Amino acid sequence: MIVINSLKVIILIGFLACISNTFGQLADDFSDGDLTQNPVWTGDTHLFIVNSDKMLQLSAPTAGAAQLATAATFTDSVIEWRFRIKMSFAPSANNYARLYLAASDTNWASSELQAFYLQFGESLSNDAIELFYQNGSTTTSILRGHDGFIASAFDMQIKVVKKSNHNWSLYTDTQNQAFDLQATGNCPLAGDFQFLGLYCLYTAGNRERFFFDDFYSGPPRPDYNPQKIARNDIIISEIMADPTPTVQLPSAEYIELYNRLPATVILRGWKLKI
Repeated sequence: MIVINSLKVIILIGFLACISNTFGQLADDFSDGDLTQNPVWTGDTHLFIVNSDKMLQLSAPTAGAAQLATAATFTDSVIEWRFRIKMSFAPSANNYARLYLAASDTNWASSELQAFYLQFGESLSNDAIELFYQNGSTTTSILRGHDGFIASAFDMQIKVVKKSNHNWSLYTDTQNQAFDLQATGNCPLAGDFQFLGLYCLYTAGNRERFFFDDFYSGPPRPDYNPQKIARNDIIISEIMADPTPTVQLPSAEYIELYNRLPATVILRGWKLKI
């Protein structure tokens, strides 16, 4: 997400997003096209690709299970997780995904695993998004979203917030407009949690139909709210087509945008065509 205020901002052409894993934050929108840096993902990396839409996609040869993990830092203060998940089929007990928000190990099958995870898919037709706490072989439900909400194929943004009083909240956004509260629960985030990741269980027919994007964990971020922008509210104030010699400017082509409105404008979803 790019935010501009009444001051001008330089946008480098070809720079799509900022990916970081510093100061307790983790963010990855896969715009770099790989899983090997910023951040580094480990696990069954050979079973996933970054597709042409710059989304993480399962790409397995046969039915099975696949997992990925990356290092993350968690505190006992307010934490927010966000990500996009798309499953192009009706989830079930044989075809489901888990998003590990916080885990003590990268081996999800470990008998000593401590973890908080969201599950997408279950038996019968009341599929709901559910948050679980796992402590070894014991699993406890913390909160459960609306029954039947993911009983068919879906594509949505997910937000989970844990506050310092151990209250958890689950939000969903199916139209890229606003988050709706699904459920709340309470459970301490107590343990040595160092990882975030995902797990897919799939049959042969769904081995390429799991998609993920826009992972974030860290301090809460402002929600995206659609804004009405009129012609000439945002203008191109400068174009640097070929900075040679650079003369104290970045060694890259860029454009400069100027916001003429009194309020901040979020450029999420905007595209530049040349």
